[in-house]
Amino acid sequence: MIAYLFYIVEYRFYYDKAKYEMQMYASSLSAKIIHAHMADMSFSLAKATAHKSFEIGFYDVSKKPLVTKITKEIDFSHVLYEQKNHLILVDKSAFGHLDVTYTVIEEQHFFETITKIKKQILIVLLVLYLLITIIGYYLAKLFIKPIQMKRLQLDNFIKESTHELNTPIS
Repeated sequence: MIAYLFYIVEYRFYYDKAKYEMQMYASSLSAKIIHAHMADMSFSLAKATAHKSFEIGFYDVSKKPLVTKITKEIDFSHVLYEQKNHLILVDKSAFGHLDVTYTVIEEQHFFETITKIKKQILIVLLVLYLLITIIGYYLAKLFIKPIQMKRLQLDNFIKESTHELNTPIS
């Protein structure tokens, strides 16, 4: 039960962390796009899609890709959703500047991290189970030893009593 609760807490933590990082990066990209549009500066959407942890795509008001590295079908009706073991964030904070209405960010490492956490929890549980089993075995032997000694003493007493009772009769 504790392992399950730990997993739920860790899952929620990493989910919130991934969501926060994606939102922050989307806001940063939107700010750069808006600044470039307002200052009449050039801004390369293709260079903005280069990121080590995220796949990024920019879409216009008709939801057609302007520049994208995302190959999956995007559901623009959700802000954050899961699709084929990836988290996808749809951000609308560019407000049409430089023709960018939607900034889509796909996070690829969230489910890998969750799988690692599951494996670690399982390994810890198995090690703890093995350790508890070994300790239980030795404690059982330790607690049974006095009972065995008393049983042997009782057996010896019965043998001696039986011998003493049988001796006068013979």
